[in-house]
Amino acid sequence: MAFVLVFCVAVYLSVSLLFKHNRTKKGIKNVLISLLIAEVIVDLLWAIIYYHNGSYMNYGIGAVYGLLLWIPILAVTLIIITVKNKKSER
Repeated sequence: MAFVLVFCVAVYLSVSLLFKHNRTKKGIKNVLISLLIAEVIVDLLWAIIYYHNGSYMNYGIGAVYGLLLWIPILAVTLIIITVKNKKSER
């Protein structure tokens, strides 16, 4: 699980740095803040999925689908922050 998370963060940061708007000092700060926002959102969703009634619900191997939430949320935050950085640079 740790490998998946580290891999996703590495891909997120490398893709974000492909855009020149994200390579400024303010852009890098915004990218890192958006990474933390994505982390909080995913953690809240995982808490809702796995602890929805106040105790841990073990879904077994089917719980792996929760890891897949990380990828689209990172993609959405990357798109949002890139557009925001592009608009703020003008």
